[in-house]
Amino acid sequence: MDYARNSLQTSNKRKQVLAVIVIINNRVCYLDETVLANSKGSGAHTIGASHCNAFNGRFKRDSKGSFELIDASLDKSYAETLMNKCSSSESSSLTVSNDPETSSTFDNQYYRNLETHKGLFQTDSALMEDDRTRKMVEALASDEESFFQRWSESFVKLSMVGVRVGEDGEIRRTCSSVN
Repeated sequence: MDYARNSLQTSNKRKQVLAVIVIINNRVCYLDETVLANSKGSGAHTIGASHCNAFNGRFKRDSKGSFELIDASLDKSYAETLMNKCSSSESSSLTVSNDPETSSTFDNQYYRNLETHKGLFQTDSALMEDDRTRKMVEALASDEESFFQRWSESFVKLSMVGVRVGEDGEIRRTCSSVN
């Protein structure tokens, strides 16, 4: 049963990676943006924090209300830390550092975290499931200067995709809602 569940989870992760690649490629036609600065943020996840409800799909609550790990790709020790931080009833307002090692420094540590199965988001962890994206993650993890250069180039490209100007655009007062 565990083998079947793990196979299904792996299959779903590959589909997530492919979906992100397709979305990005339809707009920009570069795989780099998928791994570096896509709409899910992969490279940008090296700084900042996220609400527990942004990644709690990697866990489920048992009959006693405690979290139980359901994503076998996540490092068990890191998963325990996340489950402990997000276990309260106010978990939707609680935040966790995106990068457990260097959360306030823009660096390539997030990619090294992915290599050790400590990616906060399932979409980022899924980058290790596809040969094309895994190779890029490994390269970015091993060369910080390359990460800085490639991330800035990808960010500029993506910042020009679908920019709305004039009456079609707006500067939001609150990012999560339309004015």
